[in-house]
Amino acid sequence: MILELDDFDFWVDEAVSDGIYKFSPVFVFIIGWGIEEGLLEPVFLESRSIKKKYEELLKEQISFRSFVEEVLRDRIEENMFKSHIREFVVDYIECDGYSFKLSEFFNCSLWDIPHDLSKSKEIFSMINNSRKNYEKHKAINPKLAIFEDYFEHE
Repeated sequence: MILELDDFDFWVDEAVSDGIYKFSPVFVFIIGWGIEEGLLEPVFLESRSIKKKYEELLKEQISFRSFVEEVLRDRIEENMFKSHIREFVVDYIECDGYSFKLSEFFNCSLWDIPHDLSKSKEIFSMINNSRKNYEKHKAINPKLAIFEDYFEHE
């Protein structure tokens, strides 16, 4: 398991409307990126009708909460992604590169990320840029997980 909605429990007051589902965008954007880039395992896509449900989410026919709760079952697992991309996804999430980049992109905490897909293309581009940097750094030092482009300014 890479990410589970319960990981956010300590941030949430029970009285808050939508509770931990306030963090749904964190799940939706990484899965949306996987769908758009063709990086999700076909078995996972087919077993839960992910593409169909994501299309419904894009059309605002279902909520972020419904997508995370019913489709993703409140979690992101590494086996949801194709084997060649898993290491990046795991490192990106577990080493906080993803949460840092999302917070930086929206200029807010994960708590305040909007439940809005209008910026998806820019977010997917940000994730792809992090992946490119990650792979560049891995070629030099396989033990590090770096998502910034430190070569750009040399």
